[in-house]
This record gives sequence, C-alpha cells and structure tokens, in this order.
Amino acid sequence: MFLRVRVCAPDQRAQLFLWRGADRDSEPRVYAMTSLIFGASSSPTSAIYVLNKNAETCSDEYPNAEMAVKRDHYVDDFICSTDSVPEAAINKRRHHSARAGASISGVGD
Repeated sequence: MFLRVRVCAPDQRAQLFLWRGADRDSEPRVYAMTSLIFGASSSPTSAIYVLNKNAETCSDEYPNAEMAVKRDHYVDDFICSTDSVPEAAINKRRHHSARAGASISGVGD
C-alpha cells in the first residue's frame, strides 16, 4: 500500500538516500524515494488519509464504496461481509473503483 502513494516533489527531499550498488570504488549516487516508505511512523497515517480521500472523491459515483472503504479498512486490510456471493462481487467492483485502481488480492481473482 505504501508504494502506491506518491509523495509530492518538495517532500521527496526528506527521503533522500545514497546508493552505489556493487561497485564499492565509485561515489554513491543520491536518490529520492517517490512513495511512502516502510518504517516511517507517518506512513500508515498518510496512506489511510489518501485511501479515505480517494473514497470521498468517488463518493458521488460509488456511495457504498466510500462507506466500505472508511468503515471496513485497517491500514491495508479490508474486511467486509455480505449476505450473498453476487452482492460480494458487486461490492468488490465498487471498492476496486473507489481505490483508484488499486486491486484487492485474494478475492475471487
């Protein structure tokens, strides 16, 4: 989930790192992480904010998906139950759209 959230360009400078690869004789190059990083205390909160914001953006078209995203998510886990398999399939499609293209793995794929 963290790697799907892009960090705006000015904030990427706070995530610089050095890398030289296997060539230990060369000078290391400076790189910037362009997405949320694992291990940063702010990454879970930022990811949840983006997830909820995407759900709000799609709420006019998928009102049930917005509610499901906000109510049934914990970090990158989604837990939702339905009364029937067809209803679950519909919810999956709605949820998929509300997540702006991020896929749900392990659900009837």
